[in-house]
Amino acid sequence: MGARSGLDPDTAAVISLHATALRLVRDHQTRAEVVEQLRRLAGGGRRDLVGNAAGFLLGAYLASPGTSDPAMIDAAAALLATGADPEAVREGAEGVRARLIGGHTNPR
Repeated sequence: MGARSGLDPDTAAVISLHATALRLVRDHQTRAEVVEQLRRLAGGGRRDLVGNAAGFLLGAYLASPGTSDPAMIDAAAALLATGADPEAVREGAEGVRARLIGGHTNPR
């Protein structure tokens, strides 16, 4: 998961993980096949990056569930099964959702 066009390597890795997860889900691969390919892509065990990718997908979906692609949920689930760090998932989902809906989130 190398950096492209000057992107920070971690950012490039997160983009690659969430894009690959979506592509594999949309290609109707089995969950086991998707998880195996994502594990290979994640390589060095960066559970935080896998969590950020899953959080991005969940946050984007939750910001507009009526118009978002349901494949985002399946792709996030595959990333979770790959071993995503739960705290990174939560932080990523909350951050993306807040940015997409203009910073308005429900208080805990």
